[in-house]
Amino acid sequence: MLTMTRLIIILISLSPFPSFSEAPFSQVSTSGCLACHAKEQLDREIIPRLDNRTPNQLYQLLLDFKSGQRKGTVMNRISQGFSDQELKIISDRLGTH
Repeated sequence: MLTMTRLIIILISLSPFPSFSEAPFSQVSTSGCLACHAKEQLDREIIPRLDNRTPNQLYQLLLDFKSGQRKGTVMNRISQGFSDQELKIISDRLGTH
């Protein structure tokens, strides 16, 4: 006979909970960007603002980081982890329209 705890565990493990990867991509990806590029950051000489650039400007910057045309500390490595389409989504989400 199943105890109530075992039954709950079995039901939870079979439930179709959405995974992290099923969350809307632009919401997942931009939260990481804003950890460093939030408006409240103090040292703008090292970490630039994103809220004063258009989506097209941001997209080109990300592509330049990804290809190595633009040098950076971590952005080259970060941008290589995304497809061009994903970089476009990020740019559209963060850029000033």
